[in-house]
Amino acid sequence: MSTSAANPQAPSSNSPPRSPSPPPTAPTALTPGPRATAFTTLYQKTLSATLKAISYDAFAACFPEIAERAPGALRAYHGQFLGRLEGLAKEEFSTIVEERNIVHHLNKLEDIIATARYRKSQSASDDAPPSSENEEVPPHTQPPPELLRANLTPHLQSQQSLLNAKLQTVESQNAQMAKRIAEQRKEIEGLVGGLEKLMASSAPAKPSHLEPSPLGTKEYWDKLYTNELTNHARDASDVGTIWFNDSSAEDKILSYLSTSILTDQLLGPSITAKNCSFLDLGTGNGHFLMRLRGIIDEDEDPDEEDPIWEGRMLGVDYSERSIEFAQRIARDKKLEGEKEVGFLKWDIMTENPGGTAVLSGEQKEGWDVVLDKGTFDAISLSEEKDERGRRICEGYRERVSPLIREGGLLLVTSCNWTPDELKGWFVSGDEGEGKLVVAGEIAYRSFKFGGAVGQTISSVCFRKER
Repeated sequence: MSTSAANPQAPSSNSPPRSPSPPPTAPTALTPGPRATAFTTLYQKTLSATLKAISYDAFAACFPEIAERAPGALRAYHGQFLGRLEGLAKEEFSTIVEERNIVHHLNKLEDIIATARYRKSQSASDDAPPSSENEEVPPHTQPPPELLRANLTPHLQSQQSLLNAKLQTVESQNAQMAKRIAEQRKEIEGLVGGLEKLMASSAPAKPSHLEPSPLGTKEYWDKLYTNELTNHARDASDVGTIWFNDSSAEDKILSYLSTSILTDQLLGPSITAKNCSFLDLGTGNGHFLMRLRGIIDEDEDPDEEDPIWEGRMLGVDYSERSIEFAQRIARDKKLEGEKEVGFLKWDIMTENPGGTAVLSGEQKEGWDVVLDKGTFDAISLSEEKDERGRRICEGYRERVSPLIREGGLLLVTSCNWTPDELKGWFVSGDEGEGKLVVAGEIAYRSFKFGGAVGQTISSVCFRKER
């Protein structure tokens, strides 16, 4: 049997060969439009500029030894390098353009822009023939303003209606809220007024205690005035420490007393510089009472406006050495007769004023002005306690109140307490000995720290009332 009979699928040698499947149609190349052409041209110019920037000198600088020994070979390699780089860049650019179909997309952009320009020209043309009222115009051929109006007007009208309804609701709610706010404001004003009355009728809370210090001990002050006596014995012009001198406290206190007593008549019209009485608690060297008498030290400048106070004056201190020092200075300054200033060793916290010079004569019912220049500070720094277990500073107001006549003044100067804290210690209700109310304050140079304004010392004047 022949092979062809056994395998009918095998073609005979005499039959013509079977034709293969036709190859796929090659893609039609797109003709680049103006934007695609400009894109290609821009790339070619950029590539050309880049290749020119790779000069032979710059290339040879990377291979100095070869450039010196075989410059010809290096120059040839430089040319090959540029040619290879240019070929690879163009090949990769062509691949990207083809894969991303950039020419097609840029050509499509040309069509979109041309269509938009045409529609714009049609919209602006005055010569366009009017369309029939019943003629249906395809939406995509309408000018942009007509498209916007046709599509947005119904939506805008619907939203405008919603907004009007919401506006009416909000206006009604605002009117009700304004009414409630006005009612609440009246209620708040009433509460604030009641609170102010309550605060005015109650004494401020007492501040926290200071930490105890040696300055709160009698031993400290005895030692200090012993040293002051020794220094004064060596130099009679040395009158010792003038308290709060760095803040000009004495000058400011003198000015305040002159204004409040003589000008404002805080003690009444019958009290003048000739009869106003002063009690100085913790008198120290007695310097301030001498200033009241018009006696100044050699290194001080006299102020012609300061009056000379001629009423009775008494300085007391619990340190015997302090009183001895003050009396010695008074003798040196010849404070005798009408100018005499009395000094007495007396402890306000432990001794009663009755039966002593503290409350005697015309001052039996108290003094016109009681001065405290740091005495309450020292007592506040003492760790001693009274029979009730309190720090002794808590009883100071009770001890000082009987020394002030009704309507008289207590002027307290402190470097440890703020004006508000002093008010907390001294302002009180009626406790049998008369209450103290704030009569005024002395302003000193202030400073600002941490957002708060303060001053190095404080002076508050209190008035004794029934």
